[in-house]
Amino acid sequence: MLLALLSLRGERKRAAYVARRLAERVEDLPPATVIVPVKGWDEGLSDNLAALAAMDYPDYELIITADSAEDIPAGVLPHRVRVVLAHGAASGTAEKVQNLLAAVRAARKRSQVLAFADSDGRVTKGWLRALAAPLAEPGVGATTGYRWFVPDPPDF
Repeated sequence: MLLALLSLRGERKRAAYVARRLAERVEDLPPATVIVPVKGWDEGLSDNLAALAAMDYPDYELIITADSAEDIPAGVLPHRVRVVLAHGAASGTAEKVQNLLAAVRAARKRSQVLAFADSDGRVTKGWLRALAAPLAEPGVGATTGYRWFVPDPPDF
């Protein structure tokens, strides 16, 4: 029972820390590039890409990458996007890795942050801001996030 109570206390502290960090509003954020590989249709793909194109971040570009144009379903690309096609550039490497490498090479040179997202997930407006904010701290060179799965409709 004591361990369960201590665990609950620790979880509440962790939740408070996460909430506090997400509430911080860093204004001096570096230019960023968000790279999203696409391979065919995912449920909610159009809405997922639209969310990535509408984030609350002062200076970022959104790159959708695929092996070929046929891998990107018609009508899913938001207005604010660049498309990079890898065309199977590197042999002996998985297609997704080839696509990501092509996008990294095509990213604008002034971007100081490279962020990667999957096309089957939906981000919030503050996702990139929360991901990049810790990079302003001394000694921090990389950050990551955790993907939360929520049923649709949300129920038990």
